[in-house]
Amino acid sequence: MKICLVVLFTGLLTLPALAEWKAESLKTPIHFSSGAQLVEASLFQDNKTVHLTAFIFEERNYEFRVVDNASKSSTLMSGMEATSASAGVNGGYFQEDFTPVGLLVENGKRLHEFQTAKLLSGVFWVQGNGKPEILSAQTFSSRDRKPLQAIQCGPRLVQEGKATVGLNAVRSARRTIIATDGHGKWALLTLSTGTLADAAEILTVSGLFNGLSISSALNFDGGSSTGLWVKKEPKAFYVMPYANVRDYLAVFPKH
Repeated sequence: MKICLVVLFTGLLTLPALAEWKAESLKTPIHFSSGAQLVEASLFQDNKTVHLTAFIFEERNYEFRVVDNASKSSTLMSGMEATSASAGVNGGYFQEDFTPVGLLVENGKRLHEFQTAKLLSGVFWVQGNGKPEILSAQTFSSRDRKPLQAIQCGPRLVQEGKATVGLNAVRSARRTIIATDGHGKWALLTLSTGTLADAAEILTVSGLFNGLSISSALNFDGGSSTGLWVKKEPKAFYVMPYANVRDYLAVFPKH
């Protein structure tokens, strides 16, 4: 989704709490030899239904890499198929001219600098030792950090295991999210629709992610940008974006 900086300063809207989200159907997960899983589920709340897809894996078996698409030439699928990636999603926000919004680092190279904006409240980054982490933008900027990979985005949907309060509860769109349990397990996931408040609540539904209890989650670019690609036989799993995006976050098997 192309985004102008002015959007980053809009206020957050809230509505009264509704009934809890419940799983309507859970497909049998697809298991990979690395221990990763591809999970699909449908959830409902009152008259709303959301389809969730998630690639869940251990960081000890995979490494993250930002994949830049400055040329605008590759789709998520072609970008991932051109590499040895096991899975990938679209990354952060960008402007009409494809300029990244917020910090963007690929293999130690800064493609765009850190920015201060209300919506850009979190940073996914990979330290020089390969350790991935989700931090608040404030915490990240308070120290001299030299990321190997980084995407600044937001808002943060889950913090310390709890849904973030005060998120927009009006505007629904497709969502792309990165999440972790804080103990080495991660998920790249998409939602077919929902507000930011919906997304935060869904991520804290008990037992939804086959042993992954989410402690921290960060919203990536959504809407027409949302996409998830997972390599599997005989055919890759693909939630197709409606538009090309500036960058991707991919995971590669460790050797």
